[in-house]
Amino acid sequence: MKIWLLRHAKTEKSALSGKDFDRKLAPQGVEQMKALQAFLSQISPPTLVLCSTAKRARQTAALIQTPTEIEFLDELYLASLSEIKSIIERYSSIDGIMIIGHNDGLSEFASWLLGDYFHLRTGELIIIDCQNLKSNELISQIGSIIFQFRGK
Repeated sequence: MKIWLLRHAKTEKSALSGKDFDRKLAPQGVEQMKALQAFLSQISPPTLVLCSTAKRARQTAALIQTPTEIEFLDELYLASLSEIKSIIERYSSIDGIMIIGHNDGLSEFASWLLGDYFHLRTGELIIIDCQNLKSNELISQIGSIIFQFRGK
């Protein structure tokens, strides 16, 4: 199984509403996703995309224009390592899942899979190969990064 982790692109410092959930992408974030989309159009897409319902995550998903259907999950908003793991475990028959979400949970989950500290920056994508395991068989230190990209 391959797990794609994409942290939402660069955002505004605050939203008009004052709510973190409502923050939009900054112009730099839009450019980051255009660069990523150009690359992604050249490789096979994930089987499933799961995305936080926060505005910045939805905008990130829209900009990468994946041909894969996207499921929007409220529980991915600021999800922890254990919450992300639990969500992924529901999809044991899927061999390629992309999560579009937030830190600190995404970085903690990546670190757990890799067995070493990893910090996802805004607009960064990593693809982790989990050695042909199904999502409900994931264990710590089983993954290795096979791809990493971050637009400027």
